[in-house]
Amino acid sequence: MKRNGVSTEPLNFAGYSDVDFAAGKADRKSITGGYIEVAGMPIVWFTRKQGGVSLSTMEAEFTAASIVVAEMIGIKEVLGEMGIHCVIPMPLKVNNQAALKQLGGKSSSKAKHIDVRIKFVGLHAKCGLLKTEYCEGAEKSHRFTSEREKPLKAEGAHDDGLNENAHDGGVLEIERS
Repeated sequence: MKRNGVSTEPLNFAGYSDVDFAAGKADRKSITGGYIEVAGMPIVWFTRKQGGVSLSTMEAEFTAASIVVAEMIGIKEVLGEMGIHCVIPMPLKVNNQAALKQLGGKSSSKAKHIDVRIKFVGLHAKCGLLKTEYCEGAEKSHRFTSEREKPLKAEGAHDDGLNENAHDGGVLEIERS
């Protein structure tokens, strides 16, 4: 059904989280990767260094999943304010079986900061907003690592994207008449 040319059907919404465990050579902090799509179109793709050092891949995966869930909830709320609804539950795809088992059941973490993240994601799954699913690394990896189409290069632009008439800092001098 359409209203004013806009579909009123709920949109499929999916989030993917991944982690590069202890990737930082100097500080051994893990890198979170997140990818969110609505109706099959990517709307968010990010990587960011985690705030603390994770002692296990499972802990790093919890952190990544909770960051992606927070982003998903924020986007869902914004879409809702615009009158656009999403199919519930929204799938959250994670490729760590141990993390999925903890998210689905009772957490046993003795570290409060990990337990908070587990309960945050678990609460949203329990109330039906999310559905945590296992995602094979191969299925997910193309979303994070595939080369995106490069933007078309403007006529007269160099490889750095600057026009041949541009000077340092990308400033283009314009002669005024």
